[in-house]
Amino acid sequence: MPYDLPALIDYRIFHVSSFAFKPLAYSMTGRESEAMPLFEETLKLMKAKLGPEHPETLHVMGNFAEASVGAGHFTEAIALWEEAFRLRASTLGADHHDTLFSINRLAITYRTAGQFSNAIPLFEELIALRKAKLGVDHPETLRAMASLGITYTQSLF
Repeated sequence: MPYDLPALIDYRIFHVSSFAFKPLAYSMTGRESEAMPLFEETLKLMKAKLGPEHPETLHVMGNFAEASVGAGHFTEAIALWEEAFRLRASTLGADHHDTLFSINRLAITYRTAGQFSNAIPLFEELIALRKAKLGVDHPETLRAMASLGITYTQSLF
């Protein structure tokens, strides 16, 4: 039985998502200063074409946030992760894997920026959510606990 390719591929998503490849490549090769304006343009386009809550839009938002961290633009990275977290929580739920990923990255970004008082409660929330969803001995729960310990240690220096 032949496949109906238009039914299998949403070309609108593929076309818009393809714009994210270039800034991602720049970011992954240490060229954050070149990636930043491209990520900004791509995110604006994806929000307009796919909507701000679309999974691909949120994925690009996360990549943009990580590139912002790499460039030392912590305020921008925090704002992007906060938006991704808020949108994922409202559309997917507080305990969805993607929402938990956003909480984790936001907490790590706060820690990287030296904002330990913001990172610690997020790691505590993440641990509680992962314990409830995955169990106390799940590797992701244990990683969140380790991240909290690292954050406490770094906050002492």
